[in-house]
Amino acid sequence: MISSPFKKIISFAFLVSFFVICSQRSISQVVINEVSHYPITAQGMISAGTEYIELYNAGCSPVDISCYIVGTASIPNSNPGSSLRTGGSIIIPQGTVIQPKSHFVIGTSSSSSDPLAVDYKTDLNTSNYCTTGNFVLANGDGWVALYDASGVPVDAIYWTVSAGQSNKISSDDDLDDSPCIPSIVGTCSTSGIASLASAKQIFENTPSKIFYVGQSNVTSAIPPTATGKTFSRIPDGGAWQRDKDGSINGNNCNGGACASATVPTFDSIDPLCLNSTPPVLPLQSTNGINGIWIPSTIATNTEGTTTYTFTPNGTGCASVVTIDILVETTSATASLVSAPGTDNQTIPANTPIVPITYNFSVLG
Repeated sequence: MISSPFKKIISFAFLVSFFVICSQRSISQVVINEVSHYPITAQGMISAGTEYIELYNAGCSPVDISCYIVGTASIPNSNPGSSLRTGGSIIIPQGTVIQPKSHFVIGTSSSSSDPLAVDYKTDLNTSNYCTTGNFVLANGDGWVALYDASGVPVDAIYWTVSAGQSNKISSDDDLDDSPCIPSIVGTCSTSGIASLASAKQIFENTPSKIFYVGQSNVTSAIPPTATGKTFSRIPDGGAWQRDKDGSINGNNCNGGACASATVPTFDSIDPLCLNSTPPVLPLQSTNGINGIWIPSTIATNTEGTTTYTFTPNGTGCASVVTIDILVETTSATASLVSAPGTDNQTIPANTPIVPITYNFSVLG
């Protein structure tokens, strides 16, 4: 029985592979999932800074985020008070894919003590960002957004220096300055992007794409100091919470529990004889997932291996699985009786029989 897509099935007749699709929505969703904007160590998204931004694929299929942009305010506008010293944008390189229920962390080599915890390190890819100053995420009133390869906002959050100040989105100078646009990086061209929307513009044009996550992660002391905590979705892809411990040094799963797609499991099918009566492909997996098969029935009129695909048709996040079924000629054996007094011999069916010639002579 197949219990997991990661279990090795030792059978030349039943080879299992899988890819994940989403049965409850057709387009997967990548969101900002965790933001460290005010660490107690070095600040900044570049050089030796220890800030980071984590993305998460909350959907059920892989998502290609090639040339997506992560940005925050870095271009002062004409409003009074707009005098920025920090900020910037990072372009994600071509070929970057986030698997279902998986994370992608953007930071520096200093963002974690674990070198594998940060997937994209800006200090090793200095041509992939534009910046004002040291590219520090704001300690007080601030924001960060994720844009697709065309510069369209995908997800965004903003925070304020004090609690209960969500209305600042319409008036605060720190929230209405746009990110800079990175230069062309490899095959990622930004020439068609005239501007990247500010937090205020995202709120005005697509309010469902931006979330207020509350007060900056600071202590109650006067003056307040950094707690080193993060803004995080709990669980992954869920509702935003402030002042949460970072997860990138562990399993990346916010709240401690990792989500995953359910993989349908089926009993294995042994090789079938040519023109034999095949078994019926079950429309429900052994772990209770309903679906359909393509092809819908097993054919045994042709030798060889055929792939059959099971697609879940219910609600929930379930996987597609494929099985390879082998049809072969019979491997039956036949018994041949040799000369009297010898043992029986077993030879494969259809093996040519070589005649045996006996020569007799009379002695004496």
